[in-house]
Amino acid sequence: MAANQAPPEKRPEPDADQKSHAETKIKNLFKDEYAQSDAAARIALAGKLLQLGLDTKDDVAARFMLCREARDLAARAGDVGLSLRAVDAIAKEYEIDSVGMKRLALSTAEPVVRTPEGNKQLAEAALAVADEAVGNDDYDTALGLLAMADSAARKSKGRELLSLVDARKTRLRGIAEAYDGVKAVAQQLQERPDDPEANLQMGKFLCLVKGDWERGLPYLARSGDAKLRALADKELAKPSEATTQFELANGWWDLAETADPPAKAMLEQQAKQWYKRALPGLTGLNKAVAEKRLGPAIADTPSTKPTEKTAEIRRFEGHTDHVYCAAFVPDGRRMVSSGRDSTIRLWDMETGKELRRYAGHKDGVWSVAVSPDGSRIFSGSHDGTARVWDLETGQQLASFDQHGAPVRCVTFSPDGRRALSGGWNNTILYWDMKAHRPLMKLDGHKGHIVKLVFTRDGRRALSASSDGTIRIWDLTNGRTVGTLEGHKAAVLSVALSADGRRAISCGQEKSIRVWDLATGRQLTVLEATNDEIWGIGFLSDGQRAVSAGGTTVRIWDITARRDIARLEGHTEGITYMAVSSDGTHALTSSHDRTVRLWNLSATKAVAEKRANK
Repeated sequence: MAANQAPPEKRPEPDADQKSHAETKIKNLFKDEYAQSDAAARIALAGKLLQLGLDTKDDVAARFMLCREARDLAARAGDVGLSLRAVDAIAKEYEIDSVGMKRLALSTAEPVVRTPEGNKQLAEAALAVADEAVGNDDYDTALGLLAMADSAARKSKGRELLSLVDARKTRLRGIAEAYDGVKAVAQQLQERPDDPEANLQMGKFLCLVKGDWERGLPYLARSGDAKLRALADKELAKPSEATTQFELANGWWDLAETADPPAKAMLEQQAKQWYKRALPGLTGLNKAVAEKRLGPAIADTPSTKPTEKTAEIRRFEGHTDHVYCAAFVPDGRRMVSSGRDSTIRLWDMETGKELRRYAGHKDGVWSVAVSPDGSRIFSGSHDGTARVWDLETGQQLASFDQHGAPVRCVTFSPDGRRALSGGWNNTILYWDMKAHRPLMKLDGHKGHIVKLVFTRDGRRALSASSDGTIRIWDLTNGRTVGTLEGHKAAVLSVALSADGRRAISCGQEKSIRVWDLATGRQLTVLEATNDEIWGIGFLSDGQRAVSAGGTTVRIWDITARRDIARLEGHTEGITYMAVSSDGTHALTSSHDRTVRLWNLSATKAVAEKRANK
């Protein structure tokens, strides 16, 4: 096992002379492109400069200025997303005021954004940056960004977006007012860090007003409120047993019943997070209590309902290069993504806000998986390592280099105690995730491993390979107990039905195959796609399937052997699809640098429209 590595320290911003020299070189090299004044040419040049900046490893000043020029060109052309990606690229390596730089980029773009769609993107970006400002307790900047979001939302003529902005403004004013009340408390804590009353006030502000539980819990654990202190201590211990998680959820829920807004909402939200974690291990009455208190799924909340025109719920933007993978967090509120920019990112699925980054990989991160209890992330990278992370803190828990080759795919067992990783050297490693050591190597494929899936009991696994086969492994002895053969090219994904009796696979040959796992017999073939298929899964009813290839997500009637709905949105090829455990939602990652959340249960209307054409 390689030693754990701390995230690298950021560089200082280059000095004025270094920046001036680098800027002159860039503008001389691209003087013809700079001479073009139309928006499309500026956006194209911005994209080229950003990629050059990401690829530049040996000139610190040039790297900085290439990204900054990309920021400015994109902003002046009204491409908000590209401009902010350039800022993220700078902030990843250099000590800058990220929020201030993003605000400047948005202010530059605001006068040239004229279309409703452009204003929608501007409003959503301003909301996201406002959230970053709130995280820094910079409420004046946040209010200014919300004013920009309000103006853009009105120009976009989106009623739901405008309502979201109004709600955010109301909430921000409440947080800002409460912050004024705890400024003096912050000074008290510097002088007397163990003061119970000061810790209580700061903890309540952070957790129950701002919703920043990560920062707030340590304060509550030092407070003079016995109930809050006990619950904070229990949560900071990171319980993994379902019964303890359920007790913790009950504790927060009980406090919520007598609390006033907004504390009531924050306490209920925290309780629900623990109910979701506990739910897979609960039975009987406890399970019924958790399910009742959790209420409707994410798809049924007003903020995430899809429109009549599309089943796309949310778009996640922030990666500065191709996004390779995405995975649901079991709490139903968050998801994780990874990409060519070497980062892993945690997102809020309701707001689309980036919550955390996990830094350490030295090259693109091909695959991410989240443990069933939602506490850990397992990642595989082109740098030849697989790594384990604490989801909540971002701390790297372990780094494995035993593959000796790029790690293409990773997955956790149903109980989270074991894991699998597959490499470009055609081998699979089976891991003990408590001891952080390999238990065995699985050899047999003639091509690299693209996808791995555990069976429900965790005793067997399926592996999809570029050799065109799917192998079934007995994990008690590491032997192949079956091979699914029929694909004529690389198999790019495989998934299991809810009852575990069938498998569905897809790949380079642009077809989908359904298998009987007991016999290994091929049940049906679905054809008629024009692209390689990179993602596959069953819907909740088991009679329909969902696939992702090219820029399209398709819903299939397995019996009729035809697609019944097509969901569009991505502008470049899809690289991966994750389907939720209940088969109602999907996440797709793409070369267009976004991840998108889809409501698969909302495709009935889309299918009916296609049928009536």
